[in-house]
Amino acid sequence: MKYKNPSIIEALCEFTFALETAWDSTIFGRFYEQVRNEFPQREEGELVTTSLCLNLQAAQTPAAPQLTRSPRMAFSRDGRTRLIQVSQRLLSVNVLAPYPGWDEEFRKMILDAIDAYRRVTGISEAARVVLRYLDRFDFDDQPFRLGDWVNCDGGLFPRELAEQSLMAYQIGHPLSHGEHFAMTAVTGTGENNPAACNVILDTQIIGALPIKLDAVSAPLDAMHRQIIQAFERSITDKMRGRLEPMSQKHGDRP
Repeated sequence: MKYKNPSIIEALCEFTFALETAWDSTIFGRFYEQVRNEFPQREEGELVTTSLCLNLQAAQTPAAPQLTRSPRMAFSRDGRTRLIQVSQRLLSVNVLAPYPGWDEEFRKMILDAIDAYRRVTGISEAARVVLRYLDRFDFDDQPFRLGDWVNCDGGLFPRELAEQSLMAYQIGHPLSHGEHFAMTAVTGTGENNPAACNVILDTQIIGALPIKLDAVSAPLDAMHRQIIQAFERSITDKMRGRLEPMSQKHGDRP
């Protein structure tokens, strides 16, 4: 289903590569040469990860968190609403609102970025792939009732949430072929109007098995179809009416 008033505020696809992946600092420059015509802006930064070692002996002081820093480069266009980020063992492709559509732009951005990464690094497979969509809905309706907008039929979200106005709820379950599905629904109040309410849906398909980069398009399409199905299951007909369905074309995503 495609909508006149799309709710997507961000979509991203993230590839994680194996620990033993070869890396050197020239990769940033060589990758930029591959994408500079489409993504001329670039900026340097750091990717910071934290690991915490828990001490099972309560009498002893827990070990301090271990911080790992690695260089990161971001390549962007259109005011950073279209973005590729590269660091050691990580490649991500992000689009912000207005969402351009899967077939129209986002899918090609992902495949072009992966193709450039393969040419520069020689890496042939990813250890993990995540496809993630964030949808936001803002309401002035008072009183706000979640079940009017989010489908609390006991499928994805339990019936007891229907009467709620403020809540955070997460579900997740394994799929076939090493994939995992996760969806989080969070409600909050408006920034400038405390009487207003917003709902954010965060939907992810996580593939944790190695995937060949030269054959990634079919798995990505399958993950995208799962995102569509989950979104459509998560909203009510009242929400659908608010989004205003347009003429349907196979593979469309609001």
